Amino acid sequence: MKKKTWLDREKMMDKIEKYVKNIKATIFLLINTSKVLFACIVILNSISGVIITTKLYIWKEVIDAVTQVLQGSGEKKYDSIIFYLCLHFFVSAIDYIISSVVCYIQNLYGEYLDKNITEMVIKKISKLGLKDFEKTGNYNIIQKVNDFSLNRSISILNTIIQLIKAVASIAGTVVLLWKVNKILIIIVMLSNIPLLVVNNKIYDKWYDVLDKRYEKLRLIQALKGLCIKYENIKELKVFNVINYIGERISEIYSKNIYEDTITRKKFMYQTIFLYTMDLVVLYIIKLYCIIKSVVQRYSLGSLLTYVQTIDVLKNALNNMMEMISKTYEDSLYIANLFEFLEIEESEEGTLDFGNKINKIEFTNVSFRYPNTKTDALKNFSFLFEAGKTYGIIGLNGSGKTTLIKLILGLYNIENGVIRVNEKEMNQIQKRQYWELVSVIFQDFIKYPFSFIDNMTIADHNVDFHKDDIDNVVNIVGLSHLVENLPEGYYTNLGKEWKDSVELSLGQWQKLALTRALLKKSNMIILDEPTASLDALTENTIFNHLFKSNNKKITIIVSHRLKNVKGADKIVVLKNGEICEVGSYKELMEKKGEYYKLYVLQEKEVAKNNDTI
Repeated sequence: MKKKTWLDREKMMDKIEKYVKNIKATIFLLINTSKVLFACIVILNSISGVIITTKLYIWKEVIDAVTQVLQGSGEKKYDSIIFYLCLHFFVSAIDYIISSVVCYIQNLYGEYLDKNITEMVIKKISKLGLKDFEKTGNYNIIQKVNDFSLNRSISILNTIIQLIKAVASIAGTVVLLWKVNKILIIIVMLSNIPLLVVNNKIYDKWYDVLDKRYEKLRLIQALKGLCIKYENIKELKVFNVINYIGERISEIYSKNIYEDTITRKKFMYQTIFLYTMDLVVLYIIKLYCIIKSVVQRYSLGSLLTYVQTIDVLKNALNNMMEMISKTYEDSLYIANLFEFLEIEESEEGTLDFGNKINKIEFTNVSFRYPNTKTDALKNFSFLFEAGKTYGIIGLNGSGKTTLIKLILGLYNIENGVIRVNEKEMNQIQKRQYWELVSVIFQDFIKYPFSFIDNMTIADHNVDFHKDDIDNVVNIVGLSHLVENLPEGYYTNLGKEWKDSVELSLGQWQKLALTRALLKKSNMIILDEPTASLDALTENTIFNHLFKSNNKKITIIVSHRLKNVKGADKIVVLKNGEICEVGSYKELMEKKGEYYKLYVLQEKEVAKNNDTI
C-alpha cells in the first residue's frame, strides 16, 4: 500500500512538473509573439480587475448616501449621491473602453500568434528528415500540432487574461472583507480546492481518452476527406461505398459515445456533490456577515457591499480555479507543439562539394527501412556520371524507389558509402545539393496555385524567360491547353478553389514534368514520369531527354522498358540487388533478365493491340 502511495505521489509530481514546464514554455511563446501587445493585455486586464471592486466600493457610498437621505439625517447628501453616481458612471465607462480595447488587441494578437506558430511548425518541418515522417508516433504528434496548437495557445492566452482579471479582483475584495473576518476569506478560498482537484482529474481523463482514440479520430477525418475529394467521387459512386464508409465512421462514433456516457455520468455526480457543499459553505458565510452587520450596526450600504463582495470573491475564485484547470487542460494539448519542436533533427552535413554534381558513386550500400526485416537495397555499387543517361528498371519491390531516395540523400546510410564528387553524402550540405537536383516523383504534388506557379515552384526565386517556359510547355504537349485556359499561364488550378480549372491526370503529370525540365539543375531524376501519358507525348519527351542531355546526370525509372532504350546504361534491379547492367543492345544480346522482361512486355502490348 505504501509503495502504491509513493508511486501516486511521484506521478502527481511528474504531472505538476510537466504542467509548469508547458505553461512556462507557452507564456514564453506568447511573449515572443508580440511583447508590446502581450504587455498591453496584461496591464489593461489588471486595471479591469481592480475596477470591479472599485465599482463595488463606489456603489456602497451611493447606498449609504441614499440611506441617510431617507432617514432625514443628510440633506446635503444629495450632492454625494450625484457625485458617486457620476463617479460610478465614469469608472463603468472606463471599464467598457478598456474591455473594447482589450478585445481589439486580443483579436489582433491572435492573428500574430497564428502566424508565429505556423512559421515555427513550417520551419521545423523543413528541418526534419524523411525518416521522421515515417514514424507513426511522430506523425500523430505533427497532426495534433496541426489540429490543436493554435486554438490551445489562444485558449491559454484567454485563460491568462481571465486569471489576471480574477487575481486583481480577488486582491480588491480581500481588502474590502478584511474588516469583517480574515478567517472567512481563507475558508472561501479553501472551499474551491476540491472542485479544482476534480476538474483537473476530468481534464486528465479526457486527454487520455483523446490520446488513445487519436488515430481512430484521424481515420474518421481521412474517411470524411475521402468522400468530398473531387477525384474520388467517380469510384465512390460506381462502387457504392459511400454508405459503407459512413457505417465505419458510425461504428467508431457509437463506441466513443458509449464510453463517454459512463465517464461523463461519473464526473457529473462528483461535481454536483462538490458544488452543493460549496454552496452550503457560501451561504453560511453570508449568514454570518448579515448577523455581524446587525450586531455591529453596520450601514445598509456596508451590509450589501459585504454580501456582494463575498459573491464577487467567490466568483473570482471560481474563475481563477477554473482558469487554472483550463490552463492545465490546454497545457496537455500544447505540450504536443513543444514535443514536436524538440524532435531530434537529422544531422545536417556541412561539407561544400562544389557548385556542380559531376558524379555520384555507391560503394557496397545496403539499406533497410525501420521496422522491416529485409534490406530494400543490398550491397549496391554503381557510378553515375555527368553527361550520361541511366535507366533503372525492375519489378515492383526490386528497390527502384529506395535507390532514388538514396541518390537524393533523403536518408543517411549506415552500411556502405555514397559519395558526391568524392565527398560522403552523409556529410555534404543537403540544401546545396538539392538546389542542383531536379526530380519528378510518381506521386507528384498538385499545387493549388496558378499554372505558371506550378511550373516554376521548384525554382520559384528565378525569373524565367518566357521563351524558356513556352519551349518546355511545347515539349510536354501543353501549348494547346494553355491557349485555352481563361487566364493562360495565370489560371488557378484545382477543382476545390473559386475560379479555378481542373486538369486531367495526364495534364497534371505533364505539368509536373515541366517543373523538372525547367529547373536549372545538374541532375534530373524521373520516377515513372509518363505513367499517365499517351504514347506520342511519351516518345517526344524521351527523345528530348536523350538528345538534349550532354552535361547532366539523367536517371529514368520506368516500368515501360522501351522508354529506357536510349539510355547509355540500363540498371536492372531484382530483390534489391543489381541483376545486370549494360546498354539496350548489350542487354538484348545477353538475353538475360532485361531481355526476358522486354520480350514479355512487348508480347503483352501486341496482345492488347490485337484485342483493341
